[in-house]
Amino acid sequence: MSFFYPILWLGALGIGVPIWLHLRRKTPKSLVHFSALRFLEDLPEPRQGHAQIREPLLFALRVLALLSLVAAFAWPFFRESAPVVTASRVHILDATLSQQAGEGFAADRDALVDALRDAGDNTQDAVVLLDARPRVVAGFGEDPSEALRLVRTLEPSHQRGSYLEAFRLAATLLEQSLGSERQILLYGDHQANQWSEHTASPPFLRDVEVILAGTAAGDPQPNLALHEPRARYFFLGDKTLVDLTFDLHHQGVREPPRVVLQANGLEVFNDQVLVEGRPPRLALSAQWETDPDLWLEGRVTLAESRGDALGADDSSYFTVPPVREGRLALLARSPFLRAALAPEVMRGRWQTELLNPVDVDPDAPLAELADVLLVEVSYVQSQRVRDLLLRYLNNERGVILLLDRVTPLVKGFLRELGFEVVGEPRAQSQPFRYFNVYHPIFRPFAQGELGDLMQVLVHEHVPLRSRKALPLIYGAAGGGLLAEGLKTKGRLLVFTFGFHLEATDWPIKPSFIPFLDLTLQHVRGATELQTSWEPGELYSMTLEKDTMTTGQDFAVVHRRGEDGRADEEVLRLDLEENGDERTLRFRISDRPGIYTVSLNGETLIQKLAVNPAPEESSLVYDPTPDALNAWTLPGDVQTEAQDSRPEMEIVALSEVLLQKIWWWLLLAGLVILSLESALLARSTLLARRSSQ
Repeated sequence: MSFFYPILWLGALGIGVPIWLHLRRKTPKSLVHFSALRFLEDLPEPRQGHAQIREPLLFALRVLALLSLVAAFAWPFFRESAPVVTASRVHILDATLSQQAGEGFAADRDALVDALRDAGDNTQDAVVLLDARPRVVAGFGEDPSEALRLVRTLEPSHQRGSYLEAFRLAATLLEQSLGSERQILLYGDHQANQWSEHTASPPFLRDVEVILAGTAAGDPQPNLALHEPRARYFFLGDKTLVDLTFDLHHQGVREPPRVVLQANGLEVFNDQVLVEGRPPRLALSAQWETDPDLWLEGRVTLAESRGDALGADDSSYFTVPPVREGRLALLARSPFLRAALAPEVMRGRWQTELLNPVDVDPDAPLAELADVLLVEVSYVQSQRVRDLLLRYLNNERGVILLLDRVTPLVKGFLRELGFEVVGEPRAQSQPFRYFNVYHPIFRPFAQGELGDLMQVLVHEHVPLRSRKALPLIYGAAGGGLLAEGLKTKGRLLVFTFGFHLEATDWPIKPSFIPFLDLTLQHVRGATELQTSWEPGELYSMTLEKDTMTTGQDFAVVHRRGEDGRADEEVLRLDLEENGDERTLRFRISDRPGIYTVSLNGETLIQKLAVNPAPEESSLVYDPTPDALNAWTLPGDVQTEAQDSRPEMEIVALSEVLLQKIWWWLLLAGLVILSLESALLARSTLLARRSSQ
């Protein structure tokens, strides 16, 4: 027999207390005092005898009770029956989206269950689940049967997680383990792009053996996937159109899949797409007419995808909020700009206010400022206009600047904005040569339905350069014609030419009004509304109290069903109070789809499109990753605590407590104390009767 805390046996010194109680001489309580002793006979003085225990049974009970309790709290155990922990293992189960390919998650989960079931008494196990946030499913102190039950209930997710974070969590658990042998077992598909992330992370694994226990695939698996739908409104005459661009990922598939596009319950596109012999990532686009006053929501689906190993990424969802009429402040003499921005042309999209440079008030209340300021640079000669322009940019409002002329004052002001004039205006006719096709301003022109931008001619422009701007258009002569500033809070677009016929023929081209509207929409969105999220992400939104009516104190989250008709309530939660604001915060569901967030289930706040991460569709594997070598410390690097680790058998406290001897000793001590109390009460009662 051994004891887990033998030092508690020092409590046995308490035996001296009952010994002292039983041996000490007590002063007689029934004494009669006399004033004289002459009437008493002379009695011989009694000899003082040896100290004796007057209540041996009571004394024995007290000693036995004390020894029983001390022995119980010293936690005795039999080494031949108590399991000795010699190995500690942390099992990492990969539950990310790519694990659904070929039923990989089910196979790895079954392998983990077998490992837990076959674990010996000398091994302690913990389980970590890897999804968007690695979490501990069962710790080292978990009952083995309960750990098995929890693992059997685990399901694969649509999320993407980090191997590095999972290994760090496992290493933290092992630092608190009991076994001298420490292992991390990974059950996963060993996706190559998961291993390649964070390879530059400092090493953190010490004295840990890593075992790749999952069903690692050697060859890439065939897959088709749809990702990153990007939708936005644009306007053509009296029509409101939607421009949608999405990516089709194909790997090892030759059969052409059928792509189906549905928006607001209507089928927009349904046709096959050839993938054989084409790049693995295809950018597809579509355009159709819609109602700008309604939320746009839709789904792109692969209806026919033969040979696809992962079907969970065959759909992609998108949402676009309704169009909000913008406010535009215009300081320009160009008759073409004034005509293009007239109410009869931009009704429902832009409300234009013509500013008078004499009446400009740079100190006007912020609420009176428009969403966008479009100004010709000749007006910057006025200090009021310069102050107004800077106020727009400093308060995250958009500004479009047209360089119709250049003066020394204008050059100095452009320098403040991060631009440098590098020469005199150049009178040279040139078409556009390059423009950024991935920028949201130019993407709707990819199909040519809004006009051909390559037909635009620029006759005169001001040469500019900037290290804090993004070039968007280059002319055939090589100079930049349009740049987006990156220095200011608000969005700033600088055209190196003015919109008059002496500088360009663009105002008389069909593409002018659509381009102008797209430019204004882009500049207005200094903070774009995020509508696309990944499963498991944290959603947070702040609402001002004065925008909420009485009783709107909770939010409801619904998810649109696969049939596009029924809504399923996913979550109901209260709003967090924060001064004059209320915060809505929750973690987005694991299932992709369209989610609707509303107040009290009535007032619509937001619609969210939830789609898996594109990286999870790459079914390329690395069964021998270099990342493990980068994360492992050299063998001669040890901490002081590890060097002083005792080479001895360590017994788990939970296993010691399971031995019945601890409970029997504790129960015996309590029973003996009860008998001692009863015997003491009986002795006291007999003593009182005899004294009477």
